[in-house]
Amino acid sequence: MFLRQSTKSFLIVLAAILIMKLFPALLFAEAVVYLSPNEKEVAPNQAFPIDIFVSNVDRLAGYQFGLSYNPELYAIQSITKGDFLSSSGSPIGTFFFNSPINNTTGILSFATEAILGPYNISGSGLLATVNFMSLSASGVDTISIPDSSLKLSSSGGIAISRSLGDMARVTVTPEPISCVLFAIGGAVFASRRLLKRGKKI
Repeated sequence: MFLRQSTKSFLIVLAAILIMKLFPALLFAEAVVYLSPNEKEVAPNQAFPIDIFVSNVDRLAGYQFGLSYNPELYAIQSITKGDFLSSSGSPIGTFFFNSPINNTTGILSFATEAILGPYNISGSGLLATVNFMSLSASGVDTISIPDSSLKLSSSGGIAISRSLGDMARVTVTPEPISCVLFAIGGAVFASRRLLKRGKKI
């Protein structure tokens, strides 16, 4: 009887270890990376930030992401790291680097950050902020992270299961004052034409 109970306990422990190794996503909720705000309206030639957040991540030690955007509507000005990885407790901080910014293609190849030393962090927080500038053209499009560019890793470079959440839909519209002035100018022009016609009659 004791032998059967021991065998049963051993099999349960063995099954638990196999599940942890083969199906870690069943034990830990999947981390989600998303952009904020997910909806934004800006005027032409206006600076605006887009934040990259991660939520519900377990033992994060580093990340990498790229960006895709419409180069006729927006241009990246700079990229700064967030404070999430920096709060891991590592005495030597983190390493942050991004590929050269090329606003003619509308693609940022990568931005990456890693905790220096044997540290990691769990939870939710700000990974990075991308500072954009809207251009003179009006329109609407989406700033997004290509799925193939997104990587989360724990200590030792082990990949963390992740998914993409909200992307950022940004609308560039003329300033309201410009529309009002345009309407006023049109009304003045039309009234002058009417006055000239009245004088001729």
